[in-house]
Amino acid sequence: MSETFPWSALGIAPTSDRAAIRKAYAAAVKAMDIDAEVEGYARLRSARDQALALAREAPSNAVSPPVLRDLPEDDEDAVPEDEAASTSSSGFWPLAAPRLLRPLGEGSVRTAPQVPEPAPGRPCFETIFPDAPADTPIAATLELGPHQSLAAPTLSGYGEIEAALGLIPGQTACERLEAVLTESEDPELAEAERIVAVRALQAAIGEARSEGIDRQEQVEDWLADLLATHWPRSAPLLETATQAFGWHEEWHRFDARPAVRFIGARLRGARFRARVEDPGHRYHAAWRELNRKGPAGPFRWLRASRDDVQFVLSGLRANFAHLEDELDPRRVASWNRPVIWPRVVLGLCWLALLANLLGLSWPFGTPGYELPDGSRIELAEDGPGPTLFGEYIENAVAESLGRGHDLAWLWDRDAELARRIVAQVRASLDSGDGAEGATRAAVNLVRAATHAKGHTLRAEAREAAMRLRLDQLRAAREMAPATCLALLHDGQLPEQASAFPEPLRARERAAAARLAETPLPVEDPGEEDTSVPIPGTLIDAIIARTGLPDAAVREALQNEGEDAPRCDVAIALLAAALDWEGDPATREAILRAL
Repeated sequence: MSETFPWSALGIAPTSDRAAIRKAYAAAVKAMDIDAEVEGYARLRSARDQALALAREAPSNAVSPPVLRDLPEDDEDAVPEDEAASTSSSGFWPLAAPRLLRPLGEGSVRTAPQVPEPAPGRPCFETIFPDAPADTPIAATLELGPHQSLAAPTLSGYGEIEAALGLIPGQTACERLEAVLTESEDPELAEAERIVAVRALQAAIGEARSEGIDRQEQVEDWLADLLATHWPRSAPLLETATQAFGWHEEWHRFDARPAVRFIGARLRGARFRARVEDPGHRYHAAWRELNRKGPAGPFRWLRASRDDVQFVLSGLRANFAHLEDELDPRRVASWNRPVIWPRVVLGLCWLALLANLLGLSWPFGTPGYELPDGSRIELAEDGPGPTLFGEYIENAVAESLGRGHDLAWLWDRDAELARRIVAQVRASLDSGDGAEGATRAAVNLVRAATHAKGHTLRAEAREAAMRLRLDQLRAAREMAPATCLALLHDGQLPEQASAFPEPLRARERAAAARLAETPLPVEDPGEEDTSVPIPGTLIDAIIARTGLPDAAVREALQNEGEDAPRCDVAIALLAAALDWEGDPATREAILRAL
């Protein structure tokens, strides 16, 4: 390779291929510690700018010296064939809600995902449907202020397709992409629109890579919000954008940006669908059966195994709820009910004969439970009847909101939460958890909902809600550090954890009943990231409260290290923030993240 600048800094031979220059720059940035090598990074950026300038000045028919090139970037979209279940994959698909990231200054610190190991010998949905591997084309980016411009370079070319769609000549790449996605109500892009959108996206990505790293992040954030907001119309663009910006390394982290997490769930769902629709896939028959219309018949087992169907359904509910919404609910409900038709038929015959002998009419129909609004939900044939199911529901509501409150009372104030409790109790009973498990699941559901509602309050009501949160974390810490972290990140106590002391439970019930008329906040995939800077004053307060050294506190604020110090630091941060009289905006951001 050449030993002259800029080629020696980029590590490639002289070339007029801009893609090769950008790829070499991205690889060099990835291998560099930007914070530690400030001068080296500045020299690398200067080399990239000079190389791109030389490439632009080179004639179009110039022949570059022979160089060893990587595979084209288009090859990054190739998805490997699905393999049989692996035995070394993680036990969960990491799609949980965002967790608190606590950087110690300006900017953002992002860490690798922490995924529990699977139980030995237990089937794992992720090992059956692994994510497609992909390389990271650029390094991590920096956070920018909202005052900076997002003007994009002009997209060259105005072909027949653009003219047919009525697009304006001279639009920037970002303007043209936004126009294609927003100017139609159709849920999918037409072929001509797709071609224009792909061109505009590739142009925007290419120009972003040729600019500084701060410019890259600015365009990246804008594209992520645009694609998430206009899904499913933006579906054909998600793979290209993800590979270009390396979102596949972020979307399953606890500190992932909401838009990136939203895109990740949809893209991983599309990859899952593409694999399972292959006729040779292990679960293709189960997937095809679930996509049929109407309830499943009594001979459903001839088309697909019940175990396979339940495995796919459980994976969809845990990872791709939007895909389950596309299925016929009657088909899903019928597969959730166990089929014991030989015994059922025999029993019906005996009962019909007995009813005929006694002169009784046979009450044909599926058992159901009537909700306060007059609608009915189906119950499992081998589960509790409507009367017993109603008792389980009332017990769960009373345990969650206190005695004297029933389902009808809650339905009048928060019908959405009431529906969720009914669905949770039914799901727990169908899975064999029993009445106690159903009640525990309902309490966890109401606890998480109460905490979410607390973030919508103001003044003294907000302070009371956060002090209840502080006492909950302290009680969970006394059980175990892992229990504390589960409550902090998921809003729920693990199944094996004991219940809170009765005085604290009474406060929880009172808070849930008091906030019954407060609507649940709507989740917005485009809302801001939860990363917040922690002032030095609060850092000192945390050290004083926990007795931990400065390094351990900083490690815990980045969600690293052992469970115990991470939990202790979170509790100390919340307590210090509640007593802090500093900047209201920073205090509010910390409380919202906790």
